[in-house]
Amino acid sequence: MSVALFDGVLPDVFARCVEDIDLDRLASRGIEAILLDLDNTVCEWRSEVISPHCEEWICRAKQRFGVAIVSNSIKPRRLRRVGERLGIPTVGRWGLGRKPLPGGILAALRELDVPPAAAAIVGDQLFADILGGNRLGLFTIWVKPLRPREFAGTKFARMLEALAVAQFRRRGLLPEDWSR
Repeated sequence: MSVALFDGVLPDVFARCVEDIDLDRLASRGIEAILLDLDNTVCEWRSEVISPHCEEWICRAKQRFGVAIVSNSIKPRRLRRVGERLGIPTVGRWGLGRKPLPGGILAALRELDVPPAAAAIVGDQLFADILGGNRLGLFTIWVKPLRPREFAGTKFARMLEALAVAQFRRRGLLPEDWSR
């Protein structure tokens, strides 16, 4: 794999989980909107359970930023229920293309009326969330997946992620405590 390919998936920030993201730091960068991935970022794959810490972080984020969920989930009703519970808009994969394709991300940005340069995207997948955000010029934040249980296709992408992580580590681009 070439360095250029992996540079496209290099996130701007690494965080252990959503609630570790510093909202003051985002505001100081001129961020006006935060796009969140659903599965293994906000809640576990196929779950609607959100930790109290994550839910509280999202409530604080909503006071300062536009917040939306952009998901590749094949369960639109589940996505809608999570969005309703959190009081934020959601954009699913149906008719918009999947991350890293731009359709869903751009739809969420239109919903929040924010240009890409003023938005951050948070997700657990390099080749979906981070690549999609980087291609559009969003500030990208890579979080560790909540649990190892996930869609079979995601497991394949994790093998590619391991190669990228090894390269990032060799180049000194990863925090010392970062592991998958």
